[in-house]
Amino acid sequence: MSALRITEQDRAVAVVTMFGEARGESDVGLRAVAAVILNRASNPRWWGKTVTEVCRRPALFSCWNADDPQSARLRGVLTTNGVLTAEAAMNPQIERARRAWAAIETGEMSDPTSGCTHYLTPEAYDRHQRAGRRSGSSWSFRARPTATIGGHMFFRPQDIGEIGITPWAPRPAAAPEKPASEPSRGLFGWIFDLVLARLGIKDRLE
Repeated sequence: MSALRITEQDRAVAVVTMFGEARGESDVGLRAVAAVILNRASNPRWWGKTVTEVCRRPALFSCWNADDPQSARLRGVLTTNGVLTAEAAMNPQIERARRAWAAIETGEMSDPTSGCTHYLTPEAYDRHQRAGRRSGSSWSFRARPTATIGGHMFFRPQDIGEIGITPWAPRPAAAPEKPASEPSRGLFGWIFDLVLARLGIKDRLE
């Protein structure tokens, strides 16, 4: 699996998604949604191959659905280039979401869901349960939540039939390059310096 490339546009869309989905949650709850986005995006499947595709795929993150009450809050927060507008960047709730995203992307904070790729509100879970009893086809009818964080219930990929999922792990920072060391001059170099010093040449060369 190739390393996930995350652009500034991806980060902006992810932060707006977190704002739309979980702005009323705690910092841990925001980080949990960030982790779900990254756990999906780092495992390209039907849900998308990039952070933006994952966030904007129809019917997944409901805040982007045109009929969702939260969608109105997302209008005008992104520029035509796909980054946050200056006004949106000054919004304290969006800034809080941005910090939560950065903490998960960089590995500063660990994934509070332990690798989950799905979540539902308790109300949505109950609806899925009722639908699943009738049809037997709802994934959440078969799955049980791994964790409940704030107002969301989180599900592991293996519990919903997705196998081979590797939880998000940030790429390790590149080790700083060591400054090139001067080659050892050895005994010959030492003698050469001594001769130059005796002749009074070395000082004039430096």
